[in-house]
Amino acid sequence: MKISLQIKLIVFLLTLMPFGFYGQSCIDYHKRTCEGSDNKLFKYNPTSRSAIFIKGESSEFGLDVFRGKDYRISICYDEPLGEMLVFKIRDEEDKILYDNRKDGNVLVLEFSALETRRLTIYVKVPEDEEGEDEGDSQDLTRKPNLVGCVGVLIEHMNRPKRGF
Repeated sequence: MKISLQIKLIVFLLTLMPFGFYGQSCIDYHKRTCEGSDNKLFKYNPTSRSAIFIKGESSEFGLDVFRGKDYRISICYDEPLGEMLVFKIRDEEDKILYDNRKDGNVLVLEFSALETRRLTIYVKVPEDEEGEDEGDSQDLTRKPNLVGCVGVLIEHMNRPKRGF
């Protein structure tokens, strides 16, 4: 009985290993994969993040922006996650300030902060349309389990003075 428990534990741990190794490869994914600005005035913002995602999953995190600074947000992701990613920015009242689906699904946004405030960055990996069943069937369907890294690279700089 004791041996079978040990074998079950070993098998369980071996099944989790690929996710552990994959998760480790997502560390600093945004630094390695997302394309930073060519403008040398933009500096890395420590709020930048990387995470492991499964199709259909979403996540969000806070970003404090400060008046007088320009920001650049670049999103990158692994190919197995599909051809599109949803990227939104919301304010404290949950008002959507930006939605990349209304902007040609672009993955890079530059903006100026007109006031200091807290924003929320929302990222979602949509599910495949073919995986969604519109029928009346109550049967179980296989859920896609494609896993990949998503990176959000945030850069900032002091807004350059304009004019003479």
